[in-house]
Amino acid sequence: MRNAKKLFSALPFVTQGALTRPTTIHPWLDPIVFPTLLIVILLSLVRRSANRRAKSSGSAHGYIFQADVHHARFLPIQSRHQFRYTTLYYAVELTALETGRIDGRLAFSWRGMLNQGRDGRRLSSKRTITAIKPANYLRLNFPDLVASRPSATRADRIRTVESSILLKLAYELRDQGFLPIGPQDEDAPLDSWREHIGQVWAVTMPSYFGFNGINPLTVYYMYRPTPGSSAERGSLWLVVLEVHNTFSERHVYILQTGAKEDPQNQLRIGYDHQWTFPRSFHVSPFNDRGGYYRLFIRDLFRGGPHIGPDLDIRLLLLIRPEGESTGTNSAAGPASLRKKLLATLACHPNTSGGAEPLCTTNLLFALAKQPFSLFLTFPRILYEAGKLHFRYRLDAFGRPDMQEPLSASSAAPRATEWNGVGWPPSLNPVEQHRGAVASNIRTETLKGGILWPEASGAEKACKARVLAFVQKRVQLDPSLSIRVVSADPSEPPILVAGSSSTAEREDQLTISIRSFAFYTDMLLWPDAETALLVGSITARRWGVNDQGAFKRFFRSLTPGGALSAAAAGQTKASASQRVRQRFWKWALGCANHLSERQRAAFEARVQQNKQHCWTLWQIMLASKAEKWVFEKVGARYVLGTEPWLELGRALLLQSESQGEGKGVGPLCGSDSDVPLQPAASLSEQAPHSFPCTDVLFASTKAMS
Repeated sequence: MRNAKKLFSALPFVTQGALTRPTTIHPWLDPIVFPTLLIVILLSLVRRSANRRAKSSGSAHGYIFQADVHHARFLPIQSRHQFRYTTLYYAVELTALETGRIDGRLAFSWRGMLNQGRDGRRLSSKRTITAIKPANYLRLNFPDLVASRPSATRADRIRTVESSILLKLAYELRDQGFLPIGPQDEDAPLDSWREHIGQVWAVTMPSYFGFNGINPLTVYYMYRPTPGSSAERGSLWLVVLEVHNTFSERHVYILQTGAKEDPQNQLRIGYDHQWTFPRSFHVSPFNDRGGYYRLFIRDLFRGGPHIGPDLDIRLLLLIRPEGESTGTNSAAGPASLRKKLLATLACHPNTSGGAEPLCTTNLLFALAKQPFSLFLTFPRILYEAGKLHFRYRLDAFGRPDMQEPLSASSAAPRATEWNGVGWPPSLNPVEQHRGAVASNIRTETLKGGILWPEASGAEKACKARVLAFVQKRVQLDPSLSIRVVSADPSEPPILVAGSSSTAEREDQLTISIRSFAFYTDMLLWPDAETALLVGSITARRWGVNDQGAFKRFFRSLTPGGALSAAAAGQTKASASQRVRQRFWKWALGCANHLSERQRAAFEARVQQNKQHCWTLWQIMLASKAEKWVFEKVGARYVLGTEPWLELGRALLLQSESQGEGKGVGPLCGSDSDVPLQPAASLSEQAPHSFPCTDVLFASTKAMS
């Protein structure tokens, strides 16, 4: 203890009086306090020395930011709101990260593939306080890679690509035309794209003690290669924004410097680049998918390698003025757009919270200052969302199905009326589907959806049941053919064709789905027409190429045939069938605005539908729980989008259309002369015209 006091008193910034004056510290604390102070001081000296060396040489491959985050809402005026907080971000050079040159010992590690030369790759399994994991970034499915490789080579190649952020990024750039070659190119080395890209810096939030937060925004600064020197950065080439939402969906915006940037006379002072581009991803429940983003950004190393990184990202959400038509160009151009939201992420050099080299001592000090920061991202989102909803009275939009601006699945125009044929136009469309884009604004938004939501357990069970029915249906009638196409590019099309049908016949039934909800709709509702009316025409989750073909496939069952016999044999009401009836009764009860005639017509549909499936329990309980929670806490959806009122909206839509003499969903194709059966006449079905959901449950069980 005497030696510790002598060493402590020898430090130039400690006076002798500090050690000799009387103290109130308890004697048993004395051997704890002084060694602890000594360790902290020594670590501080080591930390300062390491920081000076790294900054003077410009050799750091990673940095720690204690970044300031600021959010502000300007519209609607009565809901103005803002908040700030500080959180930890890392900036890492991806090549150095993936070759093991950033080693934080027990504080930080890379949890992906360690590339040690072309043939030396091994998966890192080091466990540390913080880490960066490739599974938390970019896409998880690689359809182009799957299609082009033999099975053995393909599996190894996919495993390597999914274990590297750099390879994933190269895959995305190749897929969107920014690189001439990429990991998905057949017979090309995995690093063949390397000569086209220089340094790549990722600004992101790491995992913390194995906990993966939402990580709302990751920014990739991609620099051009420097001939003859991989250690030097070229000019900034691309800025890639990877956006995550609370539904585990991911989207990227790829912006190229010098291409479609805002005019120089509109550039905000203090920033190096500025773009304005349409939105195409759902992030906040209090905004629809309309509007434009305006991004202001500084080059991360604008001050040179010896200054350290300068993080400054400013993102505005701009919307059209109220009352302006979305179907015409704005004569005033971008200047007519109104500022709705602002989000900034900043950490400047030469400040008290400036960037510091990523090393063990710096990271431990940063975590000591903010020990819970990396845990608090999602709780902060919930807290601020609660204030916006309950205090500022902003209603919530439900999660829309993901939508690509320029894909075939998004080619459907925005429509107030739709008959269920083709790709369904979204009820919450992206900006490019809301009409003409304002003048002088970048309009060519590339596809950006890189991770779509996975099917839930209930949806998987419903899918298996529907596909089992489809197989049996085609076996009984080999002339039938059905194709299910998903908007998710990672989901391969499903084709079931009979022996006497061709793969591309004109009357083939094609079902275009935006989500797995198609399968639950087919099992949940009493017949195919109701499923089409509620899930397709009203909710716009899926569409068909021909209503006549859809009706023939799911309802035209031969009297006395195996399918109808299986359905007819189910005469006893089982427990789960009563669950379905409860759900229909509950859904009908939610729609208080329906007339007695509309209620009676629907109730006639659901008589004699009896079958068991635990999946329906899950669906019903989830639906009831959502409505119950919203009512108890006073939460609100945007008027007209409540999920529990879908049936009521569907029946009203059908009644209104019939009243106008149009009929909802006129049949197309060869059976266009057969009108869609109205709700009022469904109670008069032929004895052997069995509802589709009876057969989905009964026939697959009886014929298995």
